[in-house]
Amino acid sequence: MDIFGAEDWYSEYLKFNAETEPYNANFEMFGIGDMNFVNNSGPYFIIIVLMMVEFIALMIINYICSKLANYALARWIGVRTYAA
Repeated sequence: MDIFGAEDWYSEYLKFNAETEPYNANFEMFGIGDMNFVNNSGPYFIIIVLMMVEFIALMIINYICSKLANYALARWIGVRTYAA
C-alpha cells in the first residue's frame, strides 16, 4: 500500500545521476525497474526520515525542558516527550 505516492515526490525533488537497468528480468517483472534503493523503496525512505526527525526533535525538546526544569510547564512537557 503506497501511502504517500513517493515516486512522484522522488522524481521531482531527488535527481539521480545515472539510470540503471533492473538487476534481471525477474526483478523487472515484479516492478523493480532499476537498482536504486530509494526509487524502489516507495514511501519507506520518507517514513524512515520522518521517524529520525521526530526522534531528534523529541531529544531537543527534552533537553530544553531539562534546562528549564524550574518551570512547571517545562517539567510537564519534558515528561511527555521523554515518555514518547
